[in-house]
Amino acid sequence: MPLSLGRERIHRGVAVLLPRHGKSLQKGVGQIAGLFLLERNVEELVGALVSRSIEICKEAMDTAGLSKDDIDEVVLVGGQTRTPLVQEKVQDFFGKAPSKNVNPDEVVALGAAVQGQSLLDDGMQTLLLDVT
Repeated sequence: MPLSLGRERIHRGVAVLLPRHGKSLQKGVGQIAGLFLLERNVEELVGALVSRSIEICKEAMDTAGLSKDDIDEVVLVGGQTRTPLVQEKVQDFFGKAPSKNVNPDEVVALGAAVQGQSLLDDGMQTLLLDVT
């Protein structure tokens, strides 16, 4: 049984992310997906994690002795970085929009390939760290 929350309706079942304006999303002809999550609902759920990510950026920059002015370009890595909330918070913190020149998933794959090569090649002088 759907639960009515003003103009939003929540059903038990499949989760679907809707844009901020809340247009309906159809799974198939005449079939509406079971659970609607508006983008703002997802942002509420992940907001603390995004804030923590910004804190990690601050800590990494402090450790490296860098300021925001020392950062030429911000490259986001991983699928979640495609969300508007992450991009907005990064832009707010660094004062510049994240680079759109790379695919976040390809960056992850490239990093894994470089790390794998560095494990195989004793002479390679590359070290990749996960700061989380």
